[in-house]
Amino acid sequence: MVEENFNRTVLSTWVILLASAANFAQPANAQSVSGTGDVTPGLVSPDWTVGGDLTVGESAAGTLTISNGGSVRNDWAFIGYVNGGDGTLTVTGVDGSGKASSWTSLSPVYIGADPGSTGTLRILDGGVAQSYSGTLGSSAGSVGTAIVSGPKSTWNLDTTYAFLIGDSGKGTLQIDNGGAV
Repeated sequence: MVEENFNRTVLSTWVILLASAANFAQPANAQSVSGTGDVTPGLVSPDWTVGGDLTVGESAAGTLTISNGGSVRNDWAFIGYVNGGDGTLTVTGVDGSGKASSWTSLSPVYIGADPGSTGTLRILDGGVAQSYSGTLGSSAGSVGTAIVSGPKSTWNLDTTYAFLIGDSGKGTLQIDNGGAV
């Protein structure tokens, strides 16, 4: 009888310990950078330093998604570049340890650059973007949209005088749910 009670006590203790450990566990998310369609240059890794310009949707549809703490760093960036280019770049979420997904452009960013192009930048769920400057809808006939949504979602610009919304094209900036520019 004593041995049976001892076994129940030990078993109960282990069940409580396992349940407690499960409540404190962080979700396991692998850092991720993924792309489809027209993305130049081709993808390398979840912590990707381009070493030149980044183009998403140069003359066709292209998407680039940085998630779960992944990061991309480049020089100039064009999201939706020339006629027929339709690009979407998404920076979203954090990894299991709380590291934000990030995108850093060391030079200007054009979202909807040339006539006939459409570009969208989405910074969501704690994602962070950093750029020298930003232009949404640069040329007549181009469309550029930036959405910054969710707590800690941020687009940091090095030079605020060079932030243009609808330069010659159509530009839209949407900030909501705790996002910041």
